[in-house]
Amino acid sequence: MSTVQLSFHESVGDDRSVVVDISTRSAIGELGFKIIQPKARTLSSKNEKRSAKYRKYVNEKLELHKLPQHQIALQARFKAEGVNEEVVQGIQTVDRVKTGIQIAGEKQCGHITLENSIPFSPDFTQHIILLRNAYSDLAKWAAGKTANSHIIATAHRRGIPNPRLMTVDQCRAGAEACNIRIRQGQEEAMQYRREFLRDRLARASDVNDKEKHTKLMAIIQREDMKDDWRRVTCNPDQGLPDAPRI
Repeated sequence: MSTVQLSFHESVGDDRSVVVDISTRSAIGELGFKIIQPKARTLSSKNEKRSAKYRKYVNEKLELHKLPQHQIALQARFKAEGVNEEVVQGIQTVDRVKTGIQIAGEKQCGHITLENSIPFSPDFTQHIILLRNAYSDLAKWAAGKTANSHIIATAHRRGIPNPRLMTVDQCRAGAEACNIRIRQGQEEAMQYRREFLRDRLARASDVNDKEKHTKLMAIIQREDMKDDWRRVTCNPDQGLPDAPRI
């Protein structure tokens, strides 16, 4: 408990006020702190299949090790006994087991990362991304950093000829060629989106969906205005002679 006496000019009336700070546990018999799950960022991944597999694996292992029950028991002991050595060790054990489950989940299901896919791109773009990954894994295999036989099988599926005979430099050159094609696809992403919108507009016209047709036309007009503005402000030589630069 802490107390402090205020001066006359900070108090009400002619008397000096006294401020008393009483802890929650002293007043109502409860400390007020709880063991809660830390708030984390939402998993950011467009690979829904891999993310779902990862979540399923982690949830099954959490239930197998009964970690939720252990957390509830630790919380009850913390309320009753406060912080002691056994509670601290229990919390550290739960954290260590949970971290191990998450690491094992990534090894089982692959790393959860953002896919380097290009929106509205044709199917061959995704094929090039998978081919690039196959070349990168094959370079590790050729360098002797891994002996995973699945890498060779994947290379055959991606159409890489004689993967066992390829050198590290050849694998890296293949991966770089794929990266160049991916960057070209990213530069053409706006064109892919424009073609996608035109295709959706044609479908809406075919089924006589006036509402969807009107919305798509508004989107296309906005995209055309943005494209004109980018051309004028970023490349004035291609736009109006007296176009302003911002």
